Amino acid sequence: MESNLADNGPLPRFFLASIVIVTVGGFLLRLPSFHDSLFGDEISTYFIVVGNGLGRVLRIVESNQETSPPLYFIVAWLTKGLFSSPAESIRLISLITGTAAIPLTFLLGLWTVGRRSALVGAVCMAFSPYMIFYSSEARPFMLMMFFVLLSTLALLRALRTGRFGWWIGYAVLTCAAMYTHYTAVFLLVVQLAWAFWTYRQARRALIASNLAAVVGFLPWINGFREDLHAPNFISALAPVNFHDLQTIVETSWIGHPETAIGRLPGEFTVAIAGAGLLVALIGLTLRARATGGSWWRLPRQKTLIVLLAVAPCVLVALYSWLRTDIFGGPFLIASWPGLALAIGGLVTSPRKFLRLAAVALTIGAFAVGGFKMLGSTAQRPNVDAVVAYINHVGRKGDPIVCLGFFANPLSECDVALADSGQREDHPVIRLGSPTRALQVSHLSGDDPQPVFFGLPVTPPQDVAAQAVALAKHGTIFFVSYSTSLVPNNADVQSAQFLKALPPSFHIVKHLTFSGYAGGFLQNLDVIRNSSLHQ
Repeated sequence: MESNLADNGPLPRFFLASIVIVTVGGFLLRLPSFHDSLFGDEISTYFIVVGNGLGRVLRIVESNQETSPPLYFIVAWLTKGLFSSPAESIRLISLITGTAAIPLTFLLGLWTVGRRSALVGAVCMAFSPYMIFYSSEARPFMLMMFFVLLSTLALLRALRTGRFGWWIGYAVLTCAAMYTHYTAVFLLVVQLAWAFWTYRQARRALIASNLAAVVGFLPWINGFREDLHAPNFISALAPVNFHDLQTIVETSWIGHPETAIGRLPGEFTVAIAGAGLLVALIGLTLRARATGGSWWRLPRQKTLIVLLAVAPCVLVALYSWLRTDIFGGPFLIASWPGLALAIGGLVTSPRKFLRLAAVALTIGAFAVGGFKMLGSTAQRPNVDAVVAYINHVGRKGDPIVCLGFFANPLSECDVALADSGQREDHPVIRLGSPTRALQVSHLSGDDPQPVFFGLPVTPPQDVAAQAVALAKHGTIFFVSYSTSLVPNNADVQSAQFLKALPPSFHIVKHLTFSGYAGGFLQNLDVIRNSSLHQ
């Protein structure tokens, strides 16, 4: 890595212009995903935030229905009416903080690894499919990473200047990160340990600031205790083993969190990125040999970046192995600025030609992944298009049978209908989940109960009977899915539902809407009663 150029004179115009262009480019790459249909865990956020008062939001978040602290949901509640689309309104904070993370990563790089490394790291942040996806996800992860980044920056300024205001800022931002998502603790502990070890004169201030952050978090201690004992099904999606560890790390590095890395960015692109790192390692080795090995002694600011990139991942893996499995993609997201700057530091470390080759290969690979995110197959399943088609060809009152991805109190179809302003036009019957009324009843009152496990699921035969009874015009719309993303019994549920329909009901049209680079297929079957449609 280059010598630390941070604060050594004004920043040249080239770097200022470059970071502005990179930030604007990163924002534009995030916009298509920002307009996606709400899907998966985002449906839970929608249910919590939209249509509830703030007190009700806090009660649901404090229950085991949601295993995150409340800050993101408070902010989402405040922004929910800013756009005509509630989906975009509750995603807004992720878009803003995900875009802001680009120049903030550059600033962190300026203070730690130098200008060239900082710029490369910012480019990686802007183009990363992983960052683009979570910058449009209506969940707490980007806001948490934003506060963690600011916490690190405040800590560095406090250590450098010793000013009381920076220590207050560090304490407040540390507390805010913990109020956004619990996994922030893995990075916050690492940076605290680094500062405690390398800045002995600041130990009292470090202890005082972190004690203040802990005291600030105490009002949420009951919610934290509830969440520690909440149901956990991550182990079914990403069990702690070597294969899944490898897959998650690869995906977090250059891939898309919901798509096989061979599809996005593609095996050839991954090979290019790997070649960039290999060239950088060769150049780094040659440089170390030329300097007699002394170059390997990293300054303490660069050591911090390496720790931020690696140590939280190790701690998450250990926690998952020893206590509760949380080793999923988004739970490593706080490490991403450190990872981006570590990559930037590595590829800018060789001399001359090897440095240019390593930087070009790395930026080129991330650029390919970023621009692939503009394609429709990189987006979430287009449930809005499914509902738009139903509204176009169907009649008011035609029932929709919806097989949801998760057993949320609302299905993807419920939300898409509400977002289109036609929620009352089509009754939605849920397949493979408890009834909406049953789930909502468990979440009502002052002590909401989790609804993901333990409630009776409506049998497919009963769903078929309800749909037939509601199909006054002889048409049923069946929205289902097939996926290679996670193990599921969707095909079994679908087959049982179709088999239970009376013989006069036939599929007259089958449509498929692709998402997640072909790894997820949203299916729409138009089913009609032949006795009414002669």
